[in-house]
Amino acid sequence: MRLHNRVQVLKLLNQHLGVYPTPMNLNWNWSWGSLSGLLLGSQIVTGILLAMHYVGHVDHAFASVQHLMVDVPSGVIIRYAHANGASLFFTVVYLHVLRGLYYSSGTQPREILWISGVVILLLMIITAFIGYSHSQKWFIHFGSNLENRVDYLLIFSFNEKIIISNINNSFLMYSPSFNTKVLCDAGSFGSFSAFPLGITGGVKPISLKRYDNIDLIEVQLRIRQENKRKAGIYCVLNNITQDFYIGSASSDRINVRFRNHCINGTGSNIRLQRAIRKYGLKSFSFLILEYYPGFVHKEDLRQAHLKLLERENYYIQTLKPQYNLLTIAGSSLGYKHSDETKLKMRLNYSQERKDAIGSLNKGKKLDYETKQLMSTQKKELFKDALYKQGFLQQRSVSDVLFKGKKVQVCDLNHKIVSEYNSILEMSRVFKCCRKTIRKYLNKEPAKPFKKLYYLKYCT
Repeated sequence: MRLHNRVQVLKLLNQHLGVYPTPMNLNWNWSWGSLSGLLLGSQIVTGILLAMHYVGHVDHAFASVQHLMVDVPSGVIIRYAHANGASLFFTVVYLHVLRGLYYSSGTQPREILWISGVVILLLMIITAFIGYSHSQKWFIHFGSNLENRVDYLLIFSFNEKIIISNINNSFLMYSPSFNTKVLCDAGSFGSFSAFPLGITGGVKPISLKRYDNIDLIEVQLRIRQENKRKAGIYCVLNNITQDFYIGSASSDRINVRFRNHCINGTGSNIRLQRAIRKYGLKSFSFLILEYYPGFVHKEDLRQAHLKLLERENYYIQTLKPQYNLLTIAGSSLGYKHSDETKLKMRLNYSQERKDAIGSLNKGKKLDYETKQLMSTQKKELFKDALYKQGFLQQRSVSDVLFKGKKVQVCDLNHKIVSEYNSILEMSRVFKCCRKTIRKYLNKEPAKPFKKLYYLKYCT
């Protein structure tokens, strides 16, 4: 006797998979049951993988989903495979049921098989909607305490939270588990950003990443390592007063901003510096509110940088940070300096100071070791494929939009002596700085360059 006939388990598998009796009119409609089994296995596998990274807490749920989408390899594929697989699973199950009804699969002698299938279907529906039922019951409980607002238009359930949408295209979220109220707009809701409102109405930002104990060296090194080559919106939070500062950083500059504000004390915000000196660095946390998905040059006011400033301005306008001096990101519009500050600015930007700063490195040359170190650091940046792609893309755009203008060199009688395709090309010929050439080009009235030539743009 063969092995699959002697062993009971193998015999059972063989009877249902190998020599299973089938009707003569068998067609593709009989594949819905096996497809349901395959989809169920896929849902279990992807669900387990998602559960490894998801944090079921009102303060960290959205951040964990963002971490899954950004940092986990193939996290986007796993998440959407699970989300879309659920809908596909129910569709296949319903088609399987309809096929059974059409072909009378529940008639004798298969009534026990049909009854077991119906029981499995009911258990599946109860399991799927148990979270929804829990949220709806809780909503009835807290509904009487909801603010009497007439501008709420839509109420729906999302991940055991009640979301109330209003006419301002924003969401008011209530969590049944943690009794926390969260306000966020439609764009932020899509990227998993949210802002919890405290009992007193004060706003505290929820972060994608949060670093506490920033006075410790290991935390500072972790901030540097985890934010390499990234751009985004950050926040410095005072854990004692709950006041905070919000700013933005271009690619590979998040750690620089953090050190300027918190470690070196060279940041431009005097309110934040005074607070750090008063409460101590250990009383503060550093938060990443949002990463910008692309390459951003350092303060060049091009398209990517303007979009980053737009996101920073959104957070400033929404959260009203207490430590920010400016109300508009990247602009001092509306801010007035005191007379004392104006006097200091005049002294700091005097011509004597400009000349002193200009002469600091004049004529100095970098040694070979420094040049090699700078070259190595730049090559390390370009090992990141996304960073390199974004940099080259920005460079190609700038070459088209900011193409150099032709420059003419004339003698003192205004006769053309030579012509160059750009200021850079002329600076190499005359061995001088481009800023010097640009200064003589823009001077009104025109002054002789090297006391021998007049410079002008080609018309």
